[in-house]
Amino acid sequence: MLSFVGIAMDTLESAVRRAAEVGHLDREAIEHEVALALQAAADDWERGELPASERMALDAVGAPAEIVRGGRVAPRLRGSLDWAQVRATAVPVDAAAERLGVSSSMVRRVIGERPGDGQGLLGVRSEGQRWLVLAYQLPDERGQGGEPGSPQGRRVQRNLPPRMHPLAVRAWWETPNDGLFIEDRALTPREWLAKGLDGAYLVEVAQYEDAD
Repeated sequence: MLSFVGIAMDTLESAVRRAAEVGHLDREAIEHEVALALQAAADDWERGELPASERMALDAVGAPAEIVRGGRVAPRLRGSLDWAQVRATAVPVDAAAERLGVSSSMVRRVIGERPGDGQGLLGVRSEGQRWLVLAYQLPDERGQGGEPGSPQGRRVQRNLPPRMHPLAVRAWWETPNDGLFIEDRALTPREWLAKGLDGAYLVEVAQYEDAD
């Protein structure tokens, strides 16, 4: 019998795939859909007759009611949900190259799965083992943003802890950093580069980042 955690993960992945297919990737909407599906699965689970071994396994990871509560998924699944969304929104190499204004061959030369791989552009492998570029690094359809994927941004990413998870890297770019304090407030690393401030200093900040 499949564990409820297994059901939860399958449900999560399925919901994100459906959202990606229709281009609807709103974080709250997907989480709500996942929560509803998991609640239905939890109800079925609780009504079922479980062998003692399955009940013990379920108790070890937490009851379904603790995985879904109040229309939201539990924190333990949010990282998985975020990673599923990151993968679902990743961009093929040719499209990423066009948005960055560089060649596809250059993208392939610099891409890796962690900051310690490649030359600072982060990606994932598709099911066919083709590279996909994580979209947070790229300019949007209006040409705005894209600081992490710029030459300076890639240099910064190369200097983050080598095995730092891509979700943590993305969060680092979006989180105000006390080392980037100007005009009475802390800037995010993305804001720092967008303002044209000292990229070499941002590399130093990245080098002191804690991987944990």
